[in-house]
Amino acid sequence: MRRAAALHRVRPSGQPDLLPSLPAEITTCSLPDASMAPTPSIETVQMGDWQLQHSVPVALSSGTVDIDTFCLTGAQSALVCVDGKYDQSGHWSAGADITALPVDLFESMQDRFRELDGFLAGTADLQGQGSAITGGVLDLSSDELSLLLDFPEEHGREIVWQSNAVHVVLDGQAAEADIRSILQDGSSITAEVRMTDIGILPYSIENTMVQGKVSLDVKDLQPLSALASPAVEASGALQGELELSGRLARPEFFGTAGLDQGKMIIPALGITIRDVEMNMDGKERGVHLEVTATSGEGTMHAEGDYVFDREEASPLVLDIKGDGFEMVNLPDAKIRISPDLQMNVTKKRGVIHGDI
Repeated sequence: MRRAAALHRVRPSGQPDLLPSLPAEITTCSLPDASMAPTPSIETVQMGDWQLQHSVPVALSSGTVDIDTFCLTGAQSALVCVDGKYDQSGHWSAGADITALPVDLFESMQDRFRELDGFLAGTADLQGQGSAITGGVLDLSSDELSLLLDFPEEHGREIVWQSNAVHVVLDGQAAEADIRSILQDGSSITAEVRMTDIGILPYSIENTMVQGKVSLDVKDLQPLSALASPAVEASGALQGELELSGRLARPEFFGTAGLDQGKMIIPALGITIRDVEMNMDGKERGVHLEVTATSGEGTMHAEGDYVFDREEASPLVLDIKGDGFEMVNLPDAKIRISPDLQMNVTKKRGVIHGDI
């Protein structure tokens, strides 16, 4: 932060313990506002440049530090206002009112983000003791957001959201989060999660209990597929509802999810995998998967289990069978396979047994 110390105003009285060098019980310091020169500013690499909107009264005493509300302005009418308080017992509180935060400030965090448009708004209130956060509430929302992903030899692929909302409550050893995301075509992804016995950061997840639900109603995967794999153009409808409960390190899953009329275009291999049907059923510590697909004139069927357990030796086991399934269809190479395989994926490697 750049500022001129000569522009600070100090009003002392009394005898503080907190500030022994000043003969004052209460000292008020005001940072200069934008009408005074030089203008205080904060320069960051990823979040851009910010300026202090007005002078900031700071009250210091032997027991407390109070920072009156101050506002920072940035590019594209960005406005964030913050206040805070700290006392000699180590207890502190801080609040933020986010009127407009441009999401393009986060473009530099991901190389594939070519263009990110829209604004976030909301509030944050936190309380803590020393270095620990003991409570708080976070509310963030956005209206229309758009993300243009950078792809080699393409103009880019755009994802557009109608709205997004996040609500988080932290109360001692418990936390709750509600997340809602709606895409331009009406697709929705919602999640509700509650955790208890979370401890104080840094903490181990071994004793943390979790309970939650995820609901999916994705009318077409095509917009979202670009986030997962730029080499595959996927489409299809995905619906489902999954619930989880138990220890965060080894949760149990219940519910179902399914992909209907799925299709994957893989230009590098010259193939289109069509008629993709996927069913996923939650079963205690993991999910049971079943996938069927067609490529060329051949078919493929895969079935297996994935276990969400860090101690599991082989978290993914799949049986794969097919007949004349087209894997490569290029001018100088054409490959079709009829597999009868078992695949075991461990923490360190994947092992495949069988015939192709």
